[in-house]
Amino acid sequence: MRIADLMADSGQFISFEFFPPKDKDKWPVFFQVVERLKQANPLFVSVTYGAGGSTRDKTLELVTRMKKDLDLEPMAHLTCVDADEEYIGSFLDELGKAGID
Repeated sequence: MRIADLMADSGQFISFEFFPPKDKDKWPVFFQVVERLKQANPLFVSVTYGAGGSTRDKTLELVTRMKKDLDLEPMAHLTCVDADEEYIGSFLDELGKAGID
């Protein structure tokens, strides 16, 4: 579902923004935190990029897992820093395949 639609239907809400861990060995702890915060029933969650887009691939993987495994409505930050049109199109395609609008 589109986040704009969720916002229009909800009144007051909370959301969370996450920063991807730089190292994948930190992901289990990251997902433990996400699981705990999920109890607050956020309307959506967002995952940002690191500086200069340094974690953009991690962002895609994290939002996909949040949608599939945690039943959260994720939003991926998308910047065009050091990204060409082909990469941006591919990133958007992968979001669509994951059911993320």
